Amino acid sequence: MAKIDLYPLGSIVRVNGQPKRLMIVSRGLSVKHPKEGMVYFDYGGVEYPDGLVGARICYFNHDMVRELVYAGYDDEDNRRTAEFINNYVQEHPELKRLRT
Repeated sequence: MAKIDLYPLGSIVRVNGQPKRLMIVSRGLSVKHPKEGMVYFDYGGVEYPDGLVGARICYFNHDMVRELVYAGYDDEDNRRTAEFINNYVQEHPELKRLRT
């Protein structure tokens, strides 16, 4: 899989099939799906401007983002973390992704 220019934490995006904007709060997640077993997602986000309500987190992949509304803070630490996530995904082709 090709490397992804992962958005920084705090970025706000519009995602296919989701009416509200989402704020990215996590990256590089493995989640247990009820039908698919363990699946990988590039991002975890919360509805903006509501934030975390209960345990409601939306999981989505980079190719599901239709618009970057606001880019979160980017620095060397962010770029290093994004590179680590990309390397991990490259080294683990067995990761199962749900497709749009």
